[in-house]
Amino acid sequence: MLVVLSPLLNATSPSIDLQLTENEKNWLEKNPVIQFTGDPNWLPFEAFNKDQVYIGIVSEHLHVIEERLGIKFNIIPTKNWTESVNMAKTGRVDVLSETDDSALKSHLLFSQSYLETPVVIVMRNTENYIESLDKIKHKKIAVIRNYGYVTKIVNKYDYIDFYIVEDIQDGLMAVSTGRADALLCTVTLCGYTISEMSIHNIKIIGKTEFDTKLAFGVSKQLPELVSILNKAIQSITAVEQQDILDNWHMQQYVEKVDYTLAWKILVPILTVLIIFVISWNRRLSNEIILRKAIESDLKEATKKSEDAVNSKSDFLAKMSHEIRTPMNGVLGMAELLESSDLDDTQKHYLRVIQRSGNTLMVVINDILDYSKIEAGKTYLQNSPLELNDLIEETTVPYRLIPDSNVQFDVHLDTNIPVHLIGDAVRLHQVLSNLLNNAFKFTHAGSIILSASLVKLNNTDAEIKFSVSDSGEGIDESTLKIIFDPFTQADQSTARKHGGTGLGLSICKRLIELMGGELTVDSTLGKGSVFYFCVRLSLNESPITISDKKTNPEDHSNLRVLLVEDNLVNQMVLKGYLEKLGIQSCVVSDGEAATDIICEHRRPFDLILMDCEMPGIDGYQATKKIRQWELATNQPAITICALTAHVLPEHISKCKESGMDNHLTKPLKLNDLTEYLRTLDSFKI
Repeated sequence: MLVVLSPLLNATSPSIDLQLTENEKNWLEKNPVIQFTGDPNWLPFEAFNKDQVYIGIVSEHLHVIEERLGIKFNIIPTKNWTESVNMAKTGRVDVLSETDDSALKSHLLFSQSYLETPVVIVMRNTENYIESLDKIKHKKIAVIRNYGYVTKIVNKYDYIDFYIVEDIQDGLMAVSTGRADALLCTVTLCGYTISEMSIHNIKIIGKTEFDTKLAFGVSKQLPELVSILNKAIQSITAVEQQDILDNWHMQQYVEKVDYTLAWKILVPILTVLIIFVISWNRRLSNEIILRKAIESDLKEATKKSEDAVNSKSDFLAKMSHEIRTPMNGVLGMAELLESSDLDDTQKHYLRVIQRSGNTLMVVINDILDYSKIEAGKTYLQNSPLELNDLIEETTVPYRLIPDSNVQFDVHLDTNIPVHLIGDAVRLHQVLSNLLNNAFKFTHAGSIILSASLVKLNNTDAEIKFSVSDSGEGIDESTLKIIFDPFTQADQSTARKHGGTGLGLSICKRLIELMGGELTVDSTLGKGSVFYFCVRLSLNESPITISDKKTNPEDHSNLRVLLVEDNLVNQMVLKGYLEKLGIQSCVVSDGEAATDIICEHRRPFDLILMDCEMPGIDGYQATKKIRQWELATNQPAITICALTAHVLPEHISKCKESGMDNHLTKPLKLNDLTEYLRTLDSFKI
């Protein structure tokens, strides 16, 4: 990573004599030890390592100053920057490492600056070069709380609604995960931290007109020390400073070239040429800066960051399993109870249970979806889809809503190709969420779902989807945060309509994964339009009805082994199978399953295998069964995973262990019925 520096220091080595006055020499003799502290967590500039040793670019400069002046800086460790500032304010230290735009000028005297670094713009890798903040003024721009240069930026661009983050790590992660569109920070700090955090999807995209300069804040009781430090700083050569920067994997790059003399001596006829050269050189300089920033090798993630990522993934997996497993029992038992002999009051209670359970599953799925997106665990599953069928499946529940005051229409462009390839599940999720919101906030009038062809070529089709309503509309202040996670219009919205406030945030991120952007236009009291464009590949080999294999509806002869350790889920799944006319054999763990297959050789057509069980789990049991089949030349039994896990790596683990298919808990009777109907063609 490179640091853009203005030439603040001498180019050649000065005389050893710093030309100190007699008063200054006497002062140094009386004060050979200077109490000093800085920011304990601000690398590459400064920090205290695990042994409380002061390190960083500032520390290297202090060593040079100590050598020049023949003094010793007594470095006092602190726990955080606030503690360091308080020590300086209360006079417990003589010198504080600071910047010249500090808010502490009423408490401290300041030396001249010794290192200048520009404030740059960090955005996602997909963005192009940005010339100024005005180019992204409508974006969500993050700045770091309490940084000196932030005040100057906010004052000049008071028409931009900046997003405050707590520290550099929070800011970079906000850009990486989409919580913010851009971050403003110094090139040195962001370059170093991007490398340390091993974030691969963001980069420096442009330079602002702002910079920050390192300096020393000195106690007001020690005015002599300021002039002494200034003379020591002036004695540090550019070569010495470059050595310091090289120690921290930086490069100096002098951006500006002085064309003043050339301008004065060149004849007027060359004026146009000079302007062109200057413009071209400036653009080339910027491109060089960006190219070097992009091409800088990012370091491997530290063990700490790797452990954090792994811990988050493990937490998601465990939370998914621990919540979905009991919900399978709740919703499954309710579904079985529905077909029993109930009076009207009992049926009403049952509907309340089912509705509450389904609502809880929506909340659980929203939280898991958002957590997967934040952890980078969400992937698109592109497969053949027919847009007509997708739209029909998505809109059926809303066509059945008994509300005569709302007219619901679907406008589907007939020019859109029928056979496409894309993630039908995620597209259905986005459209359903937008329609659900439209019906929530529209009590009379109309709602329209439309899909229109924007562009078509030989390989793909660009399609614009929109959901418009004549409902309540959204005010301007809410529009700015409408896609932020855990955000709703106001508290009354949550009380009246429920929900987590994650739906639109998830939709926005899913559309971004598809290469599009979810946008909204709205006027309070007149309604809203949510729209996005995505590219879907053309499917040159569509599946026809004759290609699909189906099984007869009578499954009574099917021999099924159910492997499930949870007694409630055993009752649910066994009840489902009995409803389909299937008598099943039930065992509670993987060891019993392998024993009944491999030792007793009981024949089965299908094994429904739970994945997480004590002792031999579903993955191990499946591997043993597959090994036995191979060793004894037995035909492979169809094994379907029953999993409460939803992360892609767990589905892959099912396939790698030898399972053919998977069904996700909580499982409904229709899910099982559909699986049995399409048993031959349903694969992971």
